[in-house]
Amino acid sequence: MDTQMLALKRTTASTWGATMPKARHVYQAVVRSALSYGAAVWHQPAKGKPKGLAAKLQKQQRLGLQAVLGAFKATSTRRLETESYVPPLDLWLHGRVAQFQARLEHSGMAQKIRDACSTIRNRILRRTRRQRSASIQPASAQLTTPGTKRRLWVEEWVGKPLQQWDRQEKKLVLRDWKERWHAENRRLGRIVRPSTDPGNNQIVPEDPPPTEQVLKLHKDLRKAESALLVQARTGHIGLAKFLYSRRVPGIVTAKCQCTAGHETARHIALFCTKEAGRRQYLQDNTGRTQLYQTLVGTNEGARRFVQWMMFSNRLSQFALAKRLLFDGE
Repeated sequence: MDTQMLALKRTTASTWGATMPKARHVYQAVVRSALSYGAAVWHQPAKGKPKGLAAKLQKQQRLGLQAVLGAFKATSTRRLETESYVPPLDLWLHGRVAQFQARLEHSGMAQKIRDACSTIRNRILRRTRRQRSASIQPASAQLTTPGTKRRLWVEEWVGKPLQQWDRQEKKLVLRDWKERWHAENRRLGRIVRPSTDPGNNQIVPEDPPPTEQVLKLHKDLRKAESALLVQARTGHIGLAKFLYSRRVPGIVTAKCQCTAGHETARHIALFCTKEAGRRQYLQDNTGRTQLYQTLVGTNEGARRFVQWMMFSNRLSQFALAKRLLFDGE
């Protein structure tokens, strides 16, 4: 697992390397596969927060998604998962366990295993000279085996007998992911407000429920551009407000250079008086200033926004990337 994670970090960083969609593919195909090795044996599905080994491995997924997105360490795991559209590891493992158990049942191997376990159990009981009546109850004995418990859990999870399941676990994982996301919002008192642009094209909100639409924001963006976009959308970006909140040495205020508000990506794009002369680049084809939601929530707006932010020269993290990507154009 360490080898795969190291390979991921060596092929992509916050400002160079594989694009976000390609890095995401590498993480899912290589790193996550290593994390889930043997999960059908060791993973114990549970409701609520992840438990056991899945909870410990969640840290590895967090590190992997930080590399994929180019996000700051302070970014929450919840946001890393929604911005990359990668479900929580324990929920994804639920799907792996369900698929494994379904294959066993459909092949008939699961029944053979249960029969073998029952036979072994009965022989052990006879050898220990226990009452014979206790050894001739295979049905009740089978209810205590791990395989039978797993089969019962899978049937409860999919809501139907395994013989009737279409074995499409992704939609069930997404269902549980959305339920967890909304439950967390209710716990924190957050309100979800869907947003649409004037053209009736769906805008991806800054903190959306799990949606595949978020991946479209990164179409044709290079790694540095995707990283800047993610940082702007999460609010964890190298500007005064965030750096001051993290008590970065040398940052003595959260205010913008214009002193009219806190230095955030939203403030710079919409209100900073020092950027007024450049703001026309963020206008749409009709000359209207675009909403911030459009700039960070649509692919077309994102392409304009990330380049404009790099040319503000306020993000030293992207200084080299800006020269390499744009100064020659």
